[in-house]
Amino acid sequence: MAYESTDAAEVAEDASLWRAALNRRYFAAFHAATAMLHYRGLLPPMSEGVRREAWAHADLGLVLRDQMSPLIRSRVTRSQLAAALGDLYQWRVAGDYQASWSASAQVQRTAARLSRWTVAVATGVIGEVPE
Repeated sequence: MAYESTDAAEVAEDASLWRAALNRRYFAAFHAATAMLHYRGLLPPMSEGVRREAWAHADLGLVLRDQMSPLIRSRVTRSQLAAALGDLYQWRVAGDYQASWSASAQVQRTAARLSRWTVAVATGVIGEVPE
């Protein structure tokens, strides 16, 4: 899903669909992050006795930062992953739910860079990010 979401973001950008592109950029990073956690053998938390389908979007970066030290030794890199996911999530929420919000060209470029970097880190950690 990470690679497919990256491809979809590029198609959306080519069509000037900026909100859709931000959404797909976030989800590319989300799927890459989730793949790293699964590779590490971690599962999403339980909620009312039932395993959740995924980690909470707002918490995912912090979970990566705190749980990936056996595979990503650099605390700086783990902190950068947490910050990247946090920024991408905030932009995705703004784009999806705030009608008056408009992403600047700088936000679009930064989102693309952060998303691609997160997918690249995941690929470096686990090899190929599973679809």
